[in-house]
Amino acid sequence: MGLDRHGTKFLLYAKSQGVDFDHTATIGRQGLHLDSCELKNNFSLFGQEVFEKYLQEIFQKHGG
Repeated sequence: MGLDRHGTKFLLYAKSQGVDFDHTATIGRQGLHLDSCELKNNFSLFGQEVFEKYLQEIFQKHGG
């Protein structure tokens, strides 16, 4: 399981509405099921700047 473009939009929307994710649990190993361009676009939709270097690190070093 993991997050796709709709799931990341949902989490970014929730964050923009004040949801606090400081204490969040996941079950199993989660992955990203979208590419770096889609993720960057989702961050932009909610006024969040994300640097290309950080995106590359997410997808290359941590396997998504």
